[in-house]
Amino acid sequence: MTEEAESEQLDDFLREHLAFFDELLSSTNVPLSQRPLRAALMFVQHCVIAVEGDEDKEHALGKRWFKPLYEAVAKWYADRYAAAMEKKENRAPGLVSIFNTPFRIDVPLTLVEPAEDHMVWVTFPNEVLAGEQVLKWIVNPPNLERMDKQELAELSGRIYEVATATRGIRINVMTATDPNNDLQLFIGSIPLHIDRSVEDILKGDGASIGLAVWEMHLAVEKSLKLLIRQHRGAPGNKHDLIKLAELATQLSGVTIDPATMTKLPSGREAIQARYGEGRARSLQELICNYQIVLQLTAYLTKALKRKLVMNSAKFLIRSPVHPE
Repeated sequence: MTEEAESEQLDDFLREHLAFFDELLSSTNVPLSQRPLRAALMFVQHCVIAVEGDEDKEHALGKRWFKPLYEAVAKWYADRYAAAMEKKENRAPGLVSIFNTPFRIDVPLTLVEPAEDHMVWVTFPNEVLAGEQVLKWIVNPPNLERMDKQELAELSGRIYEVATATRGIRINVMTATDPNNDLQLFIGSIPLHIDRSVEDILKGDGASIGLAVWEMHLAVEKSLKLLIRQHRGAPGNKHDLIKLAELATQLSGVTIDPATMTKLPSGREAIQARYGEGRARSLQELICNYQIVLQLTAYLTKALKRKLVMNSAKFLIRSPVHPE
């Protein structure tokens, strides 16, 4: 069979499955820019039984056979969504405090760099990479020229921490093992809760602040429950983060500082906040809670079991929008 015939056969086979995977990814609000890689990994996990000449299909990233598979998936997405694939939606919201005031940062999640002969480098970073100018990620920034070098360095450091955690959480949940093959929606919703909390904090009104408390609580709660379920534990319907953290520690061996957990609203307080009840909270308190929740969620999701490891995976592929 010729290479062209094999490619057509792969395209036909993929077409039978990708529509289902895409619908699942869409239902969890995964942006288009991230779906080709997510769908390719799902195809390997659920559809590929074995790879000829390779006994280890689980560690697909970095394998020579994964590149043409990813290219075929990217082409399918380009054919389906056309110009929509070029929309700059591959960003996640983050929050940084400047002058005790919350500012939004837009963290790029997928980096695309042009290469020669209609090729592109596609990178899925799990940290801030060398050369990235993080201060440019601030949306509607204050007058940064009024800040001295030390202040700018400290601000860059805070953005670096937020961006690394934000990117890490996305990669962590993307590769986490589903213990019962029924938790894809559950897993995919973890970063979305943090995204929503950022939006709510930035709105700044009482009702939105209450919702932000609830969203942050859910991000940590779901991370703990997923970790517990991966180790065959039963988290039940508890909203008590301290008890969930104790159970997760017993089963998985993660190290969670109890003092850190007590700084966050309890399950009862989070439920009250969701309904606009309980005590009022300042924006400064919400920013502190956000920083704790972001780092804790990054730590917990990194501790999840996974068969695939992605450390700023980078692919050189044919550009799906410039076919040869």
